[in-house]
Amino acid sequence: MNYVQVTQSVGLNSSVSLKPAKKSKQMFALGANMQSSSEKQGANPTSAGLKFYTGMLTYSILFDSLSLNLSTGFNMNLAQNKGSQTLAFGPTLQMGKKWLKKKVNTSVGVSWNSAQENQNTSNVYLYRLGNDFSINKKNKLNLSLVYLDKKGSAKAPSFQEFTIRASYALTF
Repeated sequence: MNYVQVTQSVGLNSSVSLKPAKKSKQMFALGANMQSSSEKQGANPTSAGLKFYTGMLTYSILFDSLSLNLSTGFNMNLAQNKGSQTLAFGPTLQMGKKWLKKKVNTSVGVSWNSAQENQNTSNVYLYRLGNDFSINKKNKLNLSLVYLDKKGSAKAPSFQEFTIRASYALTF
């Protein structure tokens, strides 16, 4: 079989920290990525014609004395294929708090995305809760919960999904 697949990608990420205030630190982050792929079997190009574009903008503020981090952002994803295009975009809001002598890091977040595919629109809502527990410098436990609620249309049905993840990390 004579098969060749070529993937090209480029990414740009940048962040700027604003001059720290007495009680807080602020940061803006911007990111963009592009990926395309094509393929060829034998002498015949059978280009998949896949192209992906991703962009995000984030603002974060950290209140050191409270061990509290607030962030908000906006993301955009565009996927193009032969005869189809999917666009998804929306905001995110997240809060993180360290407590118990900074051994526990709790975060909560909510996101909304509007997804449009070939004139079908759906709305996706994500609710996240996570906890990291540092046992010591080398051992960490993590528990995260994610609830996804997709409100679809006749051609893109609605569904709900609940995910629980537990992990252990050892650093050496």
